[in-house]
Amino acid sequence: MNISTEDEWRIYGVPSFISVSPLTGKGDSYVYIAVDRNREKYGRVGAFSVEGIRGKTNRTVSYTQESNPHILKVTPESLTFSYEQSQRDSAFIVTDGAWRVEQYPEFLEVTPMIGVGNSKLYVTTLTENKDSAIRTGMIMIVDENSSIGTLNIFQRGKSE
Repeated sequence: MNISTEDEWRIYGVPSFISVSPLTGKGDSYVYIAVDRNREKYGRVGAFSVEGIRGKTNRTVSYTQESNPHILKVTPESLTFSYEQSQRDSAFIVTDGAWRVEQYPEFLEVTPMIGVGNSKLYVTTLTENKDSAIRTGMIMIVDENSSIGTLNIFQRGKSE
């Protein structure tokens, strides 16, 4: 942002998600502005002020920032396996940050256990389901922002 004046000036009322440098100066100056990503559900609208120290000039800088929430999504939402062991399938993790598998059922192998960004998650049954009932479980993925994604697992029973 360019400031054009012969006066000393200062910038005030800047919200914490906006970085402005320098905040004070004299005469014509270039001010650098950086804005943190808006991970909130709603956009941001507001203003901050540039004031001439002698009070001759006061300008308002308005801003509007769209919402850009962090995304953690697992697709599909569930996988279904036959009763046999060594059955393999996959799901996709869609995210823009680091993630890790926080928990998963003992009858499954899950790889990889950590990643960054969009990734393919492989799930393999380690044991046969000898029961006639469907065996269920859930894989929980957590990202660096503590968002949680889940993948529901169903393994058919042997005599189903």
